[in-house]
Amino acid sequence: MTVIRRREFLKDLVIVGASGGADLLASRERILQVFKPLLEDVSAERTFGEIALRIEHKYLAGTKSAFDLGAMLDFTSAFREAFGKRYEPEKGSQNLKTASKMYGEEPFRFTILQTVEEDVLFFSEAIGKRKLGCKTSCYPFLDIRDAFHLPFSMVRARSRVKNLYHSFLRWHNDDGTYVNFHPNWGADGRFTEDDIFDGHHTKGEISNGLYMKDLERNEELSDIFCNLGYYFHCFEKRPELAEKSYRKALLLDKSNVLALHNLSLVLFDAGRREEAMNYASLATVGETEKAIENYNAMRRLVYGN
Repeated sequence: MTVIRRREFLKDLVIVGASGGADLLASRERILQVFKPLLEDVSAERTFGEIALRIEHKYLAGTKSAFDLGAMLDFTSAFREAFGKRYEPEKGSQNLKTASKMYGEEPFRFTILQTVEEDVLFFSEAIGKRKLGCKTSCYPFLDIRDAFHLPFSMVRARSRVKNLYHSFLRWHNDDGTYVNFHPNWGADGRFTEDDIFDGHHTKGEISNGLYMKDLERNEELSDIFCNLGYYFHCFEKRPELAEKSYRKALLLDKSNVLALHNLSLVLFDAGRREEAMNYASLATVGETEKAIENYNAMRRLVYGN
């Protein structure tokens, strides 16, 4: 369910509740209490970069050094403006390479990192420190996608080597074909028509859905909250904020394996073992080795088998 569809659903619910009696009105109010704050965060009228920065500014307040939201939003505007001057609609996916080259040029010069560090979890940190990881390197592209209505999305790819997920971009051509693009593989990026990512996967794994998934916009935004949860969980040691963030991630994408897996760990540590087992079980649907190992370890601790 996309953000826009969810907005339409809530509008319809208001109309039905207003004419359907007290029970429906009460149900409407309960649903609005859950979804309204989230809808304010992920407003469909804003570009991806604006949403990411506003969410981070709101939820990181008091935990990380305050950043100048206005300056960060100015950066995204400048990036869009610079891209717009070079954008050539007839060149299709080559425009991604044009945008990627901007990473190596002033005033947008970045360092590309392959490891997940605290300062590359967030778009605001990436802009401030000019260091990009695989997710944050996608964010400026998603911002210009929304601004220019371009046909690409972020892709979540399972990595067999580290038992984690890697993120990159996919441009969809009009004829149904697509081009994969890895913005954090250097300033020029990399295009490939080959479905197999980095030699880690077989055709059989890909056909079974284990390789990679095109994310809808709400699923892309889910990753922002998942990053927040990971930060509060591992760096701030604040499990209550981690749980809140992971649950918001799951409201946007109920199949976000990282959020399911990490939420199960937070709940298990809090002594809520049955609830933890439920989320750990859901995480195994993605069939990542890490999620399966986690579930089996919890099962042994809880049930002794």
